[in-house]
Amino acid sequence: MINIVKGYEEWTRSVVEKKLLRVNGVIYSLENHDYIHPQQLQLVFSEVEEMESFKCGKDGSTLELTDLPLQGSDLGEYGKETVVDISHIYPIVNYIGKILLKVFLMSSSLEDAFVGVKLVFEGELSLFIMNVGDEINMLESLSSSYEQDEGIKYQQL
Repeated sequence: MINIVKGYEEWTRSVVEKKLLRVNGVIYSLENHDYIHPQQLQLVFSEVEEMESFKCGKDGSTLELTDLPLQGSDLGEYGKETVVDISHIYPIVNYIGKILLKVFLMSSSLEDAFVGVKLVFEGELSLFIMNVGDEINMLESLSSSYEQDEGIKYQQL
């Protein structure tokens, strides 16, 4: 758990006060593209060389930060995963060109894991990137009942 926090702290130092330029995702497709739940998510900020990305942890609950490059793969009859610029997809489109001001690491007492991050951009815009049910979700807000049920706690980085 300490290594997860340390990785997020380092990433936060490199991206705060930077402009979000684009978002890339590893998108699963069989008959349709699943832009809503990318397999891996990479936020590209101005003046940032390292390309960290978010992915679901092996425990099915943790949102991990990794330096592994985004990579597509052919899954044969089960579809394929493709690296795609998803900057035009809702809700991401609302954050492109905005400066990141704060990052909060989200922990769930129910899951006993770091389940996501809350990114606060200029204009009081918040973006939640979370592992929910072993899928990456991108949300503009969370209900207070969800926060209570999950035991969500925020730690500013």
